[in-house]
Amino acid sequence: MFKKSLYCALLIVTGVSLSGCGVEVDERGQRVEVSGQVTIDGQPLKKGRIVFVSDEGAGAVKATALIQDGTYLIDEQTGPVASTARVEIHPEILELGELEVARGGDRFKKIDVRPIVIPHRYNTRSELTAEISESGDNAFNFELASK
Repeated sequence: MFKKSLYCALLIVTGVSLSGCGVEVDERGQRVEVSGQVTIDGQPLKKGRIVFVSDEGAGAVKATALIQDGTYLIDEQTGPVASTARVEIHPEILELGELEVARGGDRFKKIDVRPIVIPHRYNTRSELTAEISESGDNAFNFELASK
């Protein structure tokens, strides 16, 4: 009986110590917070999605965030790993709830729902990169041109 209790106690202590007090460790590298601004033709990108893709380590790591009024933030829990990352910036479409707010109750009011056109050289064939470090300021600003 004593051995079983001791074994259970050791399992609990080991489980608590391995949990890292809520900090998850990614075997592919240390995840870090990134933030910044995105403009297109000199104006803040109203709405979009940014993706950081790293192929270093034991496999690709993707970290993504919504761009709202030209700014984005990815916290260290879900952020990219410290490395050189390929960056993709994609248009984001208007969601139904946002459409209803824009209509203000008038179901006949016309709302432009077309996403902003972002050239492929910034998303599917991205030429953008970011040098992400384990320590230091990981703020990356991207200035896009529509043509």
